[in-house]
Amino acid sequence: MADRFGAGNHGGGALHAGDRRGHDAAGGASGDAAHRAAQGSGQRDKLDADARIDGYDPGAALGGLYRHLYALAGDFLDQSADCGSGAGAGGGAKTPWGQDGAAIEAAFPQLKDSILVVVDGQTPELAEDGAIRLSEALGKLGPKGPVISVRRPDGGPFFDRAGLLFADLPEVQQTPQRLIDAQPLLGGLAGDPSLHGIATTIDTVADGATRGTQDASRLADPLSKLSAAIDTKLSGKVQYFSWQRMFSGEKGSLAPPTRRMLIVMPRMDYGDLEPGAAAVDAIRAQAAALGLDAAHGMRVGITGEVPLADEEFASIREGMGMIGLGMVAAMLACLWLATRSAKT
Repeated sequence: MADRFGAGNHGGGALHAGDRRGHDAAGGASGDAAHRAAQGSGQRDKLDADARIDGYDPGAALGGLYRHLYALAGDFLDQSADCGSGAGAGGGAKTPWGQDGAAIEAAFPQLKDSILVVVDGQTPELAEDGAIRLSEALGKLGPKGPVISVRRPDGGPFFDRAGLLFADLPEVQQTPQRLIDAQPLLGGLAGDPSLHGIATTIDTVADGATRGTQDASRLADPLSKLSAAIDTKLSGKVQYFSWQRMFSGEKGSLAPPTRRMLIVMPRMDYGDLEPGAAAVDAIRAQAAALGLDAAHGMRVGITGEVPLADEEFASIREGMGMIGLGMVAAMLACLWLATRSAKT
């Protein structure tokens, strides 16, 4: 019994020893796994730390690039809204000139979407003649042409009849006196406006001044201007002579202008990136066909809301290639920063 009990005790001890060894083995295995996991986590942390130390953190790099691009785009849009197109609706609304433009447009809605054509001439006669001929040519383009209507804000039959009403009283009083002083010249030129008539008129005026029937002082200014023009022409230089300047003052509201204007209402094609381009091209073509150029003493300029807006859109069209290349380059840079590989 004692032996069996002792053996049993030994067997129980062996059993307990085996249990302890099993538990120790299991504990050792789990400890090894935990140790390996801890080592792996530490290695990953170290790699991440090394990557951050080396300056490469893909998420941070992409986030920083995105923030920079977003800020640049916001600045560009703000500048475009404040200083950009004053021609379009709302363009430059925060600036003084933009507010003035909006006020003028509200006061004169008939000027919206218009083209201003400026005709400059070496003499008032050339400017007036160029404006008349260009206005008539644009009006003949047809009801379905690129031009809807043409108006002259500074000339035409009304100003021919009532132009004196817009001058100051002293200027109006001086104008008849100038005509009276020039009457001897005007009378002869009205009868014979040729070179022979000019020579005959001057001879008659000089003879009257010699005999005392004419006041020579009244004709001093017109004759000096005519003499200067003749001398310049005889010297072989180009000279533009103005009869209006000869018999009028050089300053004041009644001084003959050398600049005339046309307000053209174009037929807008909103399916095109430049809606008023057809009207602008038609104006330039008509001006060239009529000889309104520097060789004939004239110059035609085109401005206004429509051509300014068209030029801005044209500049965008011209830069679309560079913009596209920039976008592709930015996308490739983002992909490379995210992967650090050229395979993608």
